[in-house]
Amino acid sequence: MSLQVPQLAAVELARRWQDAASADDVVLVGNLFQAYALFTDSGAGDDLAALFTADASWDGTALGYGTAAGRADIAKLVLSHHDPDRPSVHLPGPPLAVKVDTGFEVFSWTVATRVSGSVTKPLIFFSYHDVLCREDGVLRFRSRTLARLLPPAS
Repeated sequence: MSLQVPQLAAVELARRWQDAASADDVVLVGNLFQAYALFTDSGAGDDLAALFTADASWDGTALGYGTAAGRADIAKLVLSHHDPDRPSVHLPGPPLAVKVDTGFEVFSWTVATRVSGSVTKPLIFFSYHDVLCREDGVLRFRSRTLARLLPPAS
């Protein structure tokens, strides 16, 4: 199995690992990722929207989720999959964060699943490729792109 375009982009980013964000910034990036997961899984729309810049983009096309632009539309699209009767959980992996002129470029693996009846399914393995910047002094997502790198677990 050969590397797909998202994996190649991640490998290119990994080659810049020594351009790392500071330890304090990596903690902020990790907190941002966990906040995104918790707000998504709990359906906290206003909190989720606040994690994005006003002109942010979100692309979940590779997983069949579509695209959105702007914080309110992104939160609406992401939370369109929220179902309190079938709770979900997102488990973001540690970020590979490198400095860029406007902030950080970040890659991370993620596993997500939900409860359906008494079964936890499906198990989805994917990645996030993010561009982060500070807006009004707060670290936020400028863009977030999802890529499925492994087939769904059966």
